[in-house]
Amino acid sequence: MAMLPSALQPEAAPVTPDDAGEAPEALPPGLRDIVPIEEVPLDQWREVFDTLGWPAGLSRERFDHAALGNQLDEGQLPGGFVLLLQALHELGVDDGVDVLLEHAADLGIDTGAWPTELGPRGFVVDVWLRGRGEPKVAQAIQLARLTLFERAAPPSPREFAARECRPWELAATTEGRLQRLLVPLFERLHYGADLTVSARIDDDFVWFRIVRGGHIQTPRVWEKGRRRTLRYRPAQCDVVRYEPSTGRLLVPTRSSTLLAEYPRVFGEVMFEDAGFFSDHRVCTLKPVQDLLATAFVQEEYDGIIDRVDMVECLWHRPDGSRVRLSGRDCFGQITDLRLPITEGVLVEAKLHIHFTGRRDGRATVSVRVPGRIHCHQPEHREWVNRYLERVGIRLRAAQPSPMQDVWGLVDFVYPAPTWRQAHPRRYEEFIQRRVLVPRALVGAAGADGGVPAPLRRELIDGGEHIVAVGDDPGTPSRVVAVAPGGLALDRGALARMMAEALGFRGDREETLMRGCFDLGTIDLGAATVRGFVLLAGATFAAAELDGLIQQCCGEGERPVLLLPEGRDVETGLPTAQGNLLDVQRCEWLPAIVDALRLGASVPAIFRARQEHVLVLDVGREKFWALGQPIELPEREWNFVLTVLRAKRDSVAVGTKTLKERISRRAKGPDDSNARKAKSAVRERIQEALGERAAELPEDLFPLIQQGGGYDVAVCFLLQEPITPGVRRP
Repeated sequence: MAMLPSALQPEAAPVTPDDAGEAPEALPPGLRDIVPIEEVPLDQWREVFDTLGWPAGLSRERFDHAALGNQLDEGQLPGGFVLLLQALHELGVDDGVDVLLEHAADLGIDTGAWPTELGPRGFVVDVWLRGRGEPKVAQAIQLARLTLFERAAPPSPREFAARECRPWELAATTEGRLQRLLVPLFERLHYGADLTVSARIDDDFVWFRIVRGGHIQTPRVWEKGRRRTLRYRPAQCDVVRYEPSTGRLLVPTRSSTLLAEYPRVFGEVMFEDAGFFSDHRVCTLKPVQDLLATAFVQEEYDGIIDRVDMVECLWHRPDGSRVRLSGRDCFGQITDLRLPITEGVLVEAKLHIHFTGRRDGRATVSVRVPGRIHCHQPEHREWVNRYLERVGIRLRAAQPSPMQDVWGLVDFVYPAPTWRQAHPRRYEEFIQRRVLVPRALVGAAGADGGVPAPLRRELIDGGEHIVAVGDDPGTPSRVVAVAPGGLALDRGALARMMAEALGFRGDREETLMRGCFDLGTIDLGAATVRGFVLLAGATFAAAELDGLIQQCCGEGERPVLLLPEGRDVETGLPTAQGNLLDVQRCEWLPAIVDALRLGASVPAIFRARQEHVLVLDVGREKFWALGQPIELPEREWNFVLTVLRAKRDSVAVGTKTLKERISRRAKGPDDSNARKAKSAVRERIQEALGERAAELPEDLFPLIQQGGGYDVAVCFLLQEPITPGVRRP
């Protein structure tokens, strides 16, 4: 097993400014390379020795790279210098700069003034010097070195699941539009504005090739007996793939910023929807957790896959403890130890898939819920992916089909695999909440005795006989076949789950009319709204429905009727349409607000949709991030308000104006007040969101170099008051 670098061992003490008085250090042999030293400007080395103390053999007046190289050979260096060289060798590359910036953003450090034009080596030395007086910067350096050590193995592409499997046609404007969206992103990451984009459709896949720059490099080269410095920006290539048949977007990058931004950009370019690839859940270990070992070899794979072994797994128990198993047969261990594996969550597993009759007859697959599947043998990847999809480990995006329409499901019974395939992300919840209940699978028997797609069923003679009746009145009744394993939709349970998801209160669950349910009430600002949902096609007069709903409403309650997407009824009531089988609060509440024309009379959070990461209600002086309320003092509130207004109105706010708007008591010519306010906003958001803060980009409010203003990197909603609100004192 590889050892951690010495500075990353647990007993290593943090670097502090007091190290300057320590005894000189002897330089390890691995750090005597002169090339990284020469890629750092002399002025920076002078600043280093001014901080740590000058060695006996060097002076500020007579100092160059050659003299520093001689000092390296002699090995007498001031205390703390070895730690600097270790950071220089490990982080002074493109990946090191990226990781260092990522950890700095996570810790809430403002990196706007960090000099990336010095190249990776000079950048690391500058940041290291900053870390002498700022403990957070020193912590970012240590975390970055540890991250690079953990990432020694090449990464597999990260996958993002689409909302649905949707085909896509290449347009003439695609490449230009993609380039326009990527240029500001790469400029913010200091990759430069020069890039080329190409797109093509091949082998049923959509391929995007993005050739871009990296961080500026300043290597030392030997030419004609002399050494000189080259300054260039290396070319890098990102190949992104979209699979229309599965709804997966594959992004091959280690950068956490690009992992967050690429799905948003490609969703916007391809489908006019920045959240189209927002789902990180591409796999589940539920089939493994159910210990359905016999289901691991399906008939479809007879003669191809011999057997499947689980050799490692990590199980999170309900009490919060973790159990890790490893061995040739983890299934056997679970059985022998009588572990209640169906409780809790299985989060990691390593599978050995054995192929029949092949020399290279084994593929190793590592699965980590919710979004990592890595096949260690690329030559087997195609068969492995097919197999994992077949057994339900790899999830598929929802297929557009009649099974997404509630009105088309209420009278039918379908096999369990059909339900799982149509609703892979909600299937387990539907089973647990009894939205899907067991029913006999009924269908009209075909000529070959098989059971085709189910017809509508009716019970006669007290339920003793079942007769299949076609939708066409001219189709006679036919003999039916009954098979176990079917599931049917329970409309009442679905209505209760919807009411809970949307925040409606009340226990009125009875059916008003066929398929119409009273969800209860919800307060949207000063308005009390009573919701009703229609889960079956109306077989009654609209006036009858309207009258019954009005009778159920109390004094001051405003009714709204929820309908499936693409369905409508003739009614005089306000109606909202949406997905009733995958209820999202951030999609339904804005639709209800629009249907009732409540507008800005309700708090802004009720109008926010999924793409609105930040929400600011000026009149009520409320701020939300990812739907979580955040308390902001005056300075931070004024900073956020000023930046969002400037972005909304497409105007530039200079440093002086920004400083005045942040605080009337602000002093000094620079934008230190703005930088401090930005850092404080980041810290408050991280404290409120906890682990969910990782869903946000590295820098919510990136600095605009021209003009000294600030931008906002995410989609937001800014709601101004209809009448002037109360101003903060």
